[in-house]
Parts: sequence; C-alpha cells; structure tokens
Amino acid sequence: MARTQENSRLAIETPLGPDALTLRAFHGTERLSELFEYTAEVGWDSKEDLDPLELLGENFSVRCELDGEHTRYFNAVIDQVEDLPGEGRTRTYRLRLVPWLRLLEHTGDCRVFQEMTVEDVVKAVFDARGFADYAFKLEGQYPVMPYCTQFGESDLAFVARLLEREGIGYFFRHENGKHELVMFDSGSAHAPLEHHPEIDFEIGSADDGFDEGSVFRWTTATRVHTGTVAITSFDFEVPNKGLEARSSASRAHAAGNLDRFEWGEAYTTAAEGDRYAAIRVEEAACTHETVQGETNVAEVATGFTFTLLDPHEALPSAAGRSYLITGTAIHLSQDGFVSGDGEKAAAGFRFFAIPTTLRFRPARRTPRPRVLGPQSAVVVGKAGEEIWTDKHGRVKVQFHWDRYGKADEHSSCWVRVATPSAGRQWGSLSLPRIGQEVIVEFLDGDPDRPIITGRVYNGANTPPYELPKNQAISTTKTNSTKGGGGFNEIRLDDTKDAEQIYVHAQYNFDTRVVHDVYEWIGNDRHMIVINDQIEKIDNDRHETVTRDHVESIGRDRHLAVKGQEAKEVTEDLSLTVKGDVIEVFKGAQSTDVTKDCFIKGDNLILEGKSSITLKVGGSTIAIDASGIEIKTGGSIKIDAGSTMDLVSKAPMNIKSNATAELNSSMTTVKGSGMVVVNGGLVKIN
Repeated sequence: MARTQENSRLAIETPLGPDALTLRAFHGTERLSELFEYTAEVGWDSKEDLDPLELLGENFSVRCELDGEHTRYFNAVIDQVEDLPGEGRTRTYRLRLVPWLRLLEHTGDCRVFQEMTVEDVVKAVFDARGFADYAFKLEGQYPVMPYCTQFGESDLAFVARLLEREGIGYFFRHENGKHELVMFDSGSAHAPLEHHPEIDFEIGSADDGFDEGSVFRWTTATRVHTGTVAITSFDFEVPNKGLEARSSASRAHAAGNLDRFEWGEAYTTAAEGDRYAAIRVEEAACTHETVQGETNVAEVATGFTFTLLDPHEALPSAAGRSYLITGTAIHLSQDGFVSGDGEKAAAGFRFFAIPTTLRFRPARRTPRPRVLGPQSAVVVGKAGEEIWTDKHGRVKVQFHWDRYGKADEHSSCWVRVATPSAGRQWGSLSLPRIGQEVIVEFLDGDPDRPIITGRVYNGANTPPYELPKNQAISTTKTNSTKGGGGFNEIRLDDTKDAEQIYVHAQYNFDTRVVHDVYEWIGNDRHMIVINDQIEKIDNDRHETVTRDHVESIGRDRHLAVKGQEAKEVTEDLSLTVKGDVIEVFKGAQSTDVTKDCFIKGDNLILEGKSSITLKVGGSTIAIDASGIEIKTGGSIKIDAGSTMDLVSKAPMNIKSNATAELNSSMTTVKGSGMVVVNGGLVKIN
C-alpha cells in the first residue's frame, strides 16, 4: 500500500510533490541571534536513486498538528542531502535544513556603504541577493554611518557583526512555505505564545505526546557578569573632547561590581557613547539569570514569551514571572505510516529562557575583519577637478577591490593624509591629487578607518626623471594646476663633483627671513633678472669688493642720496662721458686737488650767479656783475703773441704808484678829439 501523510500529525512538503518523501524523524536547535539548524530523516520509496540536485536550495516545510485545531510549521531551506545505508526498498536520506540567511554564508563581497543606517545597509545586502522575507522591529534611533565597509567577509558575517555591534537580535517566524527573519532591539518585538501564553509547571516526567500543556523540568542558573562597562573613542575633529561613557548593571553580591573597559568603538558624540555603553552592559547582564526547561507544549518557539504558573508552589521564585524563550531543542519522530494507520508520533521540547525584565542583547561573536598591512588605492574626486579635498586636507580614494565605486567624489569617505609634521597652523602639506596612487593603511586594522601613509609611482604616473640614469637625483617637483604646463621644484643632485641644489619657481619666488641671512659662495655667483630688480634696505648697506667691481648699465642710471655721499678712491678715478655732463649742486661745492688739476674742453664756461673768484696765494681774480678785479701782491704780466686790444666803453685809467712805462718799437698815441698830456714835468724826447 502506498504511503500517505493524510492522517499523520507530522507531515512534510517538498518540491518532489505530496508523499514523495515521508518524515521519520525531525530534530534541531534554535537560538536568538543564531542560525537554526534542523535535521530531517526522510524515506524515499522508489527504485530510482534520489537526485540531491532536485532538493538542494529548495524549500522544505514540516507541518505539526498540535491538538487537532492548531498547527505549527517549521520551514527551512535544504542545504545538504545525505544518503544513509539501509535495507529494503525504502531508502533513507538525512536532510540538513537551514534558514535562507545561512545561504549568505556562501556569498561575500568587498564594498563600501556611505551615509546609511545599519537598517539601510542590512536591507541593501538582503535585497541585492534577492531575499525579502525579513522584518525590522526596532525602537532605537540608529545614527547614519558615514562609512561602513564589507571587506573580504561573507554577507552573513557582515550582517551578523553589524547587528551584534548595534545590539540588534534576531529570530525566525515560521509559516507554511516560508520563514521570516525578525530583527529586534526591545521586548516589544516578542509576542506571547498564541495558544499558551501561560504554562503550568507540573512536577514529574513527561510522556511523548503533543501539547499536554505543561513544563515538567525547570532549572534556573544565576551568574556573575560584568557590572560596569566603560568605553571611549577619539574624534580627530575635536581631539580634546572627552568621549568616555559608562553604564552599570551592578548586582548586590560580592562580585557584583566588576568593571570592564573597551576601546575600539568608533563614535563622535557623547550620546552615541552612552548608547553603546548601555548596549555593552545589557549584553553582559542578559546572562545573569537563565532558565532551562522541558515541556510537551509543541508551540514553544524561540523569540516568543510565556508566563509560568505554579499551581503546586514548587517554584515560588519563578511563579507568575514572564520569560523570553531564547532557544529551543526540538525532537519529533513517528513510525512508518500507511494511510489510516493512526500511527503514534513522539515529541520532545527543551527550551532556554531569560526573564523578560532582562533586555536581550546578542553576544558579539562575529569578529571584525582586519586589514593586514597596507593597501594601494587611487585618489579620486569630482569630475573636472585635479585636487579634491576638504578643510582637513582629506581626500577620496577608489580601492582596487571596490567593484561598485565610480571613481568619483562618492567612492569613499574623506580619508586623512599622513604628513611628516602636523601642528597647530604649522607643519607640512602636500595633498595627493586625483589619479595618484597612494598607500592606505587602517587604524587598528579596521577597514572603516583608512588613513593614507604614502604615495607611489606607477605606469601612468612615472618619476620626473629617467631612471636609473638619474638615480643620484632627489627632488620635490609639483605640477601647475589646473592644466599643468608648469612646475615648482627643489632638486638635489648628489653626482660626485657635480653636486647641485636646484630651485625652480614657475611664477613667484618669495623669501621671508625674520633675522639674518648668511651666504657663503666658494666660487662665482651669477644672477640674471629678465625684467626689473627692486631692492629696499631699511637701514645700512655695506658691500666690500676685494678686487674689481664692474657694472654695465644698458640705459640710464639714477642715484638719489637723501643724506651725504662719500667716495674714496685709493688710486686713479677715470670717468668717461660720451654725451653731456650736467651737475647741479644745491649747496657749496669744494674740490681739493693735492697735485695738478686739468680742465680741458672746446669751450670752457664758468658761470657764477654772484661772483667768480680765482685765488692763488695772495693773488685773486674776482669777477662779479660790476666788473673784474685782479689783485696780487706781486706782478701782473700780460703776454700776447699777437695783437692785444684794451677796449673800454667808459674812461680807462692806468695808474701806478711808481713808474708807468709804455715800451714798444713804435708807439702811437691818438685821440679822436683832444690828447692831453699832463704832469708835474712833461718830458718828450
């Protein structure tokens, strides 16, 4: 007779169709914030082997008839098919059943999420894989995460560590044909068992029946746990801001005040710190009181609550209290069945619980991925820009492993850039530019905390000098922006006997020295100024030239001295002016020549506005507007090689206190009018 599940209290639904497989045994475990795992042993009544590929990844449901009126379902995905040895026509297979979330253990990625909450990120991961059977039951307000990285980890591990970090638990609700992942952060997400919101405690042993409606074993454990958690963080934008946060859940016993300090939680506000500290202490405190029990209530399921009743007053400390079921262990079995046999099915349920007065927080079991060693990335930014930075000198990068980044200003968070020196308004600054390859390391190995520590050349960005030909050169060379075409550079050449320091300024070169500048040049100094040279010296200028001083001026030279000017020439002074010389002296001029003084010119004109005086010893020639006066204590001699004319337009007087002699080979005294010769004695030869 063909097997059928028609009258069975345990039945299964598989993609192979009704009654293709028959359930022999079903058992498994569930825990809050853990993946359930069920095992089903099924019979295959066929001459042909069962093809596992027809089952892997497919939906599997178990229907459990509770009391003739109510039904409980277990739903899962088949992820392993095991062929068990046996005899006879019916083959036995063992199926491993897991939630759809377990499939994300086999998927993984490297990607960056920006400006998203934890709910947004988890939703994005699930949606990208095509899973929709999930729900968020969250009361907390979760901050937007500026930067969140999935790095080399499975989708399951990534989601699990995010939920654990934020204190978000999860469990599964089962229906016929599906199971739903429920993510929660408070007790409001946990409903009482629908048909058994209250369960009696009955001392004694249980039979193997369904839904007798009692708990018959109960054990309570009370544990020591961390009483106070302190955490802190660092915000580089406000480095002196205190971010330490503390939260306590101390107990009244000898070890009830144990405290733990944790470092590594990244947050930037006191409110975030308080929230994380509270989550951490609640994570520890939810293990303070735990319960294990056994029941024949088949409805018992992880994530639901019930109230324990104690009609026999056997558990006075537990009676009347509400409990959250944190885990179950399920065992279902039945004999082989034929339609109408009414075979007996057996069931056993063990559960774990905590009082609902404790807030459940998942343990942080999933490790954060660590980036071991530095990585390479390319600097990116807004289209059309060559430099893309913020007020802190941070830049954006595109990691080589990021398949989703568009190599633009959204590819990463702002990444800080290490520099040899960084002080308050002092230090060094050299911003990586778009297209450059940089070396990125991660603080504490955390992929969410990148920092640029160096830069490297590559095939696109080659060194500024050909190598190894110029291997003795060390340089710092920039590129004009935007558009290039120019550069600034400080270059050091260590080539033996050709050592050089070279400085190139593409536009301006400004030097500021608050105190002294000393220059020592062992050989020549050359300076070429294409346009003007302007110097200003607020005090004295001293210049010493040991040998010659040669200047060549192509055009005019202007010299303005507001005070005195003194020149001393030890040997000769030669001045050659090919044009005119004009000298203007606003005061007196004095020229003192120790030896001879020669003045030579085609025409020599000396002009005095008042007078001109020529003086040698006691002899003078004085010229003024009224006339010329010649005085000497000696003699005056006028010697003309040719004619000499003395002409006066007024009377001319020749007077001598001694003899006056007019002597020539021939003398003519002539007057146009009268000639008068007058004397005490007139003698004419």
